[in-house]
Amino acid sequence: MIKSILAASAALAVTALGANAASAAAWDFRAYAGTNETEDTESASDWTVAAVSEDGPGVVFVCTSGSGMLATIAYEASEDVTAQAIRANGFVNTKAGSVTINGDTIDSDWTIRRRAHTLTTGHMSTIGALLNGVYRGDRIELNFNQMDPMYVTFPEPDEAIGEFIANCPTTNQRS
Repeated sequence: MIKSILAASAALAVTALGANAASAAAWDFRAYAGTNETEDTESASDWTVAAVSEDGPGVVFVCTSGSGMLATIAYEASEDVTAQAIRANGFVNTKAGSVTINGDTIDSDWTIRRRAHTLTTGHMSTIGALLNGVYRGDRIELNFNQMDPMYVTFPEPDEAIGEFIANCPTTNQRS
């Protein structure tokens, strides 16, 4: 799934690191060396790309060189949705959830951090479906036990998405 967007993303130009905060109009790409943000994407070990939907919730895709990918939904997005997702702390619980895109539903377990208002999954089929749905501009339905359904559409893919896909070892694997 993720590989299907690689060819299209190759045409995207590189954006200035951290130039835009995640918003309903633009994606925000960041690279990290350890816990510090860096502009040197080649020496980075972690990468994020984030945006807030027009409907309120945000999404953050996190890629690490050693641990693969995570997707986080900030169901009450803060001003810096990336920090909200990667610096979330507090008690965690597991919550069953589903992602529906174009009539296809994927069920998976998510980790909820109530204080941070985030839900995170490492389920690759779910992450791939979300990333592809975002890339195509699909309306995405998120359903979690004991929560109201969320319907979200994120900004059109831009240079930040291309930069994330190009740098993330999980998405840029060549077969």
